[in-house]
Amino acid sequence: QQQLLLEGKRVGEEITLTKFSLVSDDQSQQLEAAGRYSLKNKTFAGNGNWSELSWPMTGEAQYSSPQGSFEAGGKLTDYQFQLEAQVAGEAIPTGSWRVNGKGSDQALKQFEIQGRTLDGQIAANGEASWVPAVSWNTELSVQGINPGVHWSSVPGRVDGRIESKG
Repeated sequence: QQQLLLEGKRVGEEITLTKFSLVSDDQSQQLEAAGRYSLKNKTFAGNGNWSELSWPMTGEAQYSSPQGSFEAGGKLTDYQFQLEAQVAGEAIPTGSWRVNGKGSDQALKQFEIQGRTLDGQIAANGEASWVPAVSWNTELSVQGINPGVHWSSVPGRVDGRIESKG
């Protein structure tokens, strides 16, 4: 069982979600968020954080995130976002991740991903668009990654850099 609480209001052209709260019955998993949207300016802002989230939320977890936070704002035609999270799972090695970027309804103008996992670091950045056609320009680099930390049958160290454009 989970407890869900939503509180919000509309005053004139402003819609505000003052509180979104999702809490497991035993209080171990919590997600909280708040935000606003202006109907007049078509702008939004939102943020939130969580602790001890897992999926599925009941039974044996396949994925978990001990803590994290997010923030986003702007217009659909010009927005920015940021997410920080610790994650783990059966198929996902334990790690700390940070994602941030800027975008629009036609493109992800800039993004950056930084992760610390498998005793090393992963970084990616670039841009992508889907209007008028799909295109991208990205770079991925890994340093000191040891797959054996999560998959014991493949120990080693991986360093590298990949660029992709299309």
